[in-house]
Amino acid sequence: MSQITYRQLGPNNDPVWTSYLTDLDAVGQMIMTRLNLFEGEWWLDLNDGLPLWQQILAVSGANARQDQISLLIQQRIRETPFVTEITEAKINYDGNSRSLTFYAVVKTQFGSLTIESAQPSPTVTPAPPPPGNNFLLENGTDSLALEDGSSLLLLET
Repeated sequence: MSQITYRQLGPNNDPVWTSYLTDLDAVGQMIMTRLNLFEGEWWLDLNDGLPLWQQILAVSGANARQDQISLLIQQRIRETPFVTEITEAKINYDGNSRSLTFYAVVKTQFGSLTIESAQPSPTVTPAPPPPGNNFLLENGTDSLALEDGSSLLLLET
């Protein structure tokens, strides 16, 4: 029996009212959602969110601060419910192109996930991904395919 149920997001990150994720898939989507919420975007708590503009992209010298940027991203992941540990994390920030990529192996109460990030926002579809572009997250018979629109990709390890 699943311990957590989470409403699935559709291609434009809108809720799919008839589709739910459970356990590992749900935690993966929670992480994705938390990383895509930027500080100042949520009217109810303007301090919640990843400080992408405040402390990462809009700050000069960010190339030299990659460790600090990595810690900001890891903090958002660690604060996600059911996440127990981040076992590996890598970041690459290019200040000239203002591109940020992030990789992390995350342990949860339901198993492990590999998170890869790039920009913009991801899309979520129920269909299996095409080879080379997208990845499939499988947990038993449950699966969540995330298309790489250059954003977060979730992989089970």
